[in-house]
Formats: sequence, C-alpha cells, structure tokens
Amino acid sequence: MRKENDLRECIKDSELMVCHLDNMSLSIEVDGITLKRIIWDKVNTIKMELKGLDLLWIFEGDFGELVLPVGIKNEEQLLSFVQVQFKKFDNEKLIEAMTSLNSGEFNLWKR
Repeated sequence: MRKENDLRECIKDSELMVCHLDNMSLSIEVDGITLKRIIWDKVNTIKMELKGLDLLWIFEGDFGELVLPVGIKNEEQLLSFVQVQFKKFDNEKLIEAMTSLNSGEFNLWKR
C-alpha cells in the first residue's frame, strides 16, 4: 500500500480511481490495485478540503488519512453511506464545501 502523500499525488489521475465500500470498510483502487483500505469504526473525522480547484474528501483516524477526490467513481454511494451511518453528519458544511470559492477545510463529522 502507498503512503498518504502518494495518494495525494494519485489524485491528478482521479479518473482512474474508484472507491469501494461496504458496512465494514472503504477502500480506494487505481487500475484494480487497492492503495488503501480503512475500517469505518476507526474513522474519527470526515472533512473536505478545498485547495485551489481541487476538492478532496479526507477521512482521518488511527490509520492516518485516506484522501479521495470529489468526483471519484462510486462517490454517490459513498455520500449516501456517510450521511446515513455517521450520525450528525453536517450536510450544511458539505454544501458549503461544494460551493466555496475559498481554499479551506470543512469539518463534516467528528467522533
């Protein structure tokens, strides 16, 4: 598996990235190779980060971080899952992140 900095570098090739999720975990793949897998129970923070034109999902926890670009394949499934499974997920902050023109972090959920 690659380090977090390598994952951030892969984002420029986001059309090749796919996220897979189930009730236990979330993983990110590029060309069929799993780069990182996280367990939902280990997630402490979900946020979005806007850097220039790049909007990123960031999942943080005991595993470090998992960074996914907005627009990744299967994102609709990911969004539906976190909105239901993570109580007090902040949809208003999500909308703010999606419509912001200013770089910054947007905290969507915290344990």
